[in-house]
Amino acid sequence: MNSEDVKLLRDLTIVIPTCEKPENLERAIEYWRDTPITVHIVDGSEKPWFQIGILQNIPKITYHHLPAKSGEEILDNYARRLRFATTLPTTKYSALCADDDYFTVSGLCAIIETLDKDEHLDAMIGRAAMYSKIERNLIWQIRYADLRNHVDYRSAEVSVRLLNSERAPWLYYGIIKTDLWKKLFQISLEHSYNKQTEKLLSIIDKSLCRIQIIERIVWIRQGYVPRMNSGDVHEPVSVFRQIFNIKRFIDQRQMRKQIVIAIQHSSPKVSRLRARWLARKTSAPKILRRHKKFWRIKKRIVRKFMRLFSFIEPSTRRKMTEMLPWRISGSLGYYKIKPETLAATTRTDLDSFISLLEKTDVGFDTSELKDFEKLLLKPRQELRLHMNT
Repeated sequence: MNSEDVKLLRDLTIVIPTCEKPENLERAIEYWRDTPITVHIVDGSEKPWFQIGILQNIPKITYHHLPAKSGEEILDNYARRLRFATTLPTTKYSALCADDDYFTVSGLCAIIETLDKDEHLDAMIGRAAMYSKIERNLIWQIRYADLRNHVDYRSAEVSVRLLNSERAPWLYYGIIKTDLWKKLFQISLEHSYNKQTEKLLSIIDKSLCRIQIIERIVWIRQGYVPRMNSGDVHEPVSVFRQIFNIKRFIDQRQMRKQIVIAIQHSSPKVSRLRARWLARKTSAPKILRRHKKFWRIKKRIVRKFMRLFSFIEPSTRRKMTEMLPWRISGSLGYYKIKPETLAATTRTDLDSFISLLEKTDVGFDTSELKDFEKLLLKPRQELRLHMNT
């Protein structure tokens, strides 16, 4: 890390929400401790795992403890911790990061440098690499390669950003100008965290920010870990009950209200009538799409329809598929991804993953990925900081 990188990274604050995951937290601290980035850990665990305040010998990392209040649900506590987190950053840029996710330092430097130079951008995300631990080994792949870097998402017109139907980027784990980062979570989490919150975040981020994707590995996230407790599995609610669920109407009304607030914050000249129309248009519920049989039926219908064109050359059919909206082309198993990038979505070991990445136009730092894998595989007792017991 050179002096220019240090200067760039000093402008960034990362907030890490966590709860009852001390081992993940220890590795996160080990990863961030030698960087000039300001890090705030906001822990909802029943007891504090570290000394509250600035960590000893690590002046850039501060530990906050906000356990659940009596009768407070887990998600309500999470929302309260994030609302508290919006009061912490004082740097130029801010980002949220899970306790088992990471950002590459090279990717952060590239994003901050771009944001500093381009006054027409408010936020950026990068390409994501996903790791999954299988016994003592890690397997890797590119994730979300189908997210579109469309010019509409950096438009100054809020309606252009919101009405684009491409596979949109979203800023839950984006690097954002701090004032807008605070607004994003304050508006989205003003009331609580529920099933609609992530959708609300994905609308409000485009209401507030002009967004661009950098073609570089920036976000490293942990793969999905299936839950062993079968009691967590619930039968999907029928479409009929969803349609006539009073709470759904209340949630939708509240969601639209928050979207209007975000639109008029970023674009005061947009009339309230226009903002309400945009809010209704972008938040319209897709009840049928959530039903367990919808995607299976949709794929079957679309594939049967495409068989009608089986006499056409495969290359021509591919071009036809590419012209379809992503919600249809995705059902066919096709996304607007370059073949080289598509190959890198295959789950494989790190060396093979790096070989696949080298054939794409996605930038990355080989030594950074290898050092990160060593950290994940390092025994817990070798980490330099341990929890208080």
